[in-house]
Amino acid sequence: MTSRSKRTFILALGGFVAIRVAPVHAQAARMPKIGLLSGSAETGKMEQWFIKGMGELGYEEGRNVRYESRHGDGSNETALRNARDLMASKVDVIWAPGTQVTTAARKVTSTVPIVFALVSDPVASGFVRSLARPGTNITGITVLNAETGAKRIELLNEIFPKLTRVGVLHNPGDSASTAQLSIVTRAAQTLKKEVLVVEARSADEFAPAFARLAEWRTDALVILENALYVAHRQLLLDQATQRRWPTINSSKEYAEAGGIIAYGADWSDSCRRSAVYVDKILKGAKPADLPVEQPTKFEFVINLKAARAMGLSIPRAVLVRADRVIE
Repeated sequence: MTSRSKRTFILALGGFVAIRVAPVHAQAARMPKIGLLSGSAETGKMEQWFIKGMGELGYEEGRNVRYESRHGDGSNETALRNARDLMASKVDVIWAPGTQVTTAARKVTSTVPIVFALVSDPVASGFVRSLARPGTNITGITVLNAETGAKRIELLNEIFPKLTRVGVLHNPGDSASTAQLSIVTRAAQTLKKEVLVVEARSADEFAPAFARLAEWRTDALVILENALYVAHRQLLLDQATQRRWPTINSSKEYAEAGGIIAYGADWSDSCRRSAVYVDKILKGAKPADLPVEQPTKFEFVINLKAARAMGLSIPRAVLVRADRVIE
């Protein structure tokens, strides 16, 4: 073989190798990993709503995305430990459905993007500088639980106008609960209601809190939204039902579990739409530049079956306005 022929063969072989190597590098590209940081096992279906939203955007687990999940027990300590675990697993984005888990994620990283859903007040909680300009590694969708708190009190008064004493269950260890407290108590006092706020920072404090409300002879119970109470939602509602206290909450999930009234943002819609933020971040956007989105869909749900079981009547004029009546 002549020298020229040898050079031609080597160049041709080099071109062949280059063509063969390119697909191998493409296959070896790192698949993005999303950390799912949930407050409790009770919030498992929130993950399903988020993953559904990711699926609608073309993401399929094992093909072009991986998910790493951590479920808490409603406590701040477990949420923080789970957030650290996710960071150790080198996730690219943390998805956090709720104020408590977003707080935990913020404590462990100021660089890895955090996308939240179901947060009551991201500004008051210190997650973002403003809704329009987050300016941090955090963004997402708020559910405006604090702002809609006054509306829930108005509905409670409209449905049960004769009640005079409103009990409020508050978790001072969760900024979501704190953000709602002043708005709810002020709204009740404006309607000339007496208000008793009882605190419960853990499940062990539920019994004494309910005992105090019973001694005070409350007429109704407002459960302020936070991760601990979501985790023990059924227990709280069962205790209220046994005492024949009508309850009002911010999500239909409470009404479906036996609560009487629910009014607030649609959790499933917020979780599903938060996937859009993760998609944008994976494509290069910075959380600091993505404005926080407010809810577009609110639901008013009445559990008429539960009300009747407690001997309570709901005005017809209110029932026809409800988005859903559970019978």
